[in-house]
Amino acid sequence: MISSGNLLASTPVSESTEGESKEETRMFKFGELQVELTREKAYIGAAIGFVYGIISWELSQGIQNIPESSFQYANENALLIAQVDWGESTMIEAERLLL
Repeated sequence: MISSGNLLASTPVSESTEGESKEETRMFKFGELQVELTREKAYIGAAIGFVYGIISWELSQGIQNIPESSFQYANENALLIAQVDWGESTMIEAERLLL
């Protein structure tokens, strides 16, 4: 690993001309669809991903804060619906699956 580092350190690094960054675009193809990716589009995509992550985290925190009793209430309602729609034998199977 040290020899690899020394080899990389001895390799000259190309310098950009006068500190200007090179405008680079990449083209991605998905079948017939072609998408051009620029720096601005990448920043917009990163911002959208960040906002989506925050919203997802907030939703997951809200779901975790639901009391267990409300889940039990929903399970009991589902069992009642199963009993009305499918009959007693399905009701017993549904209870077994929920426990």
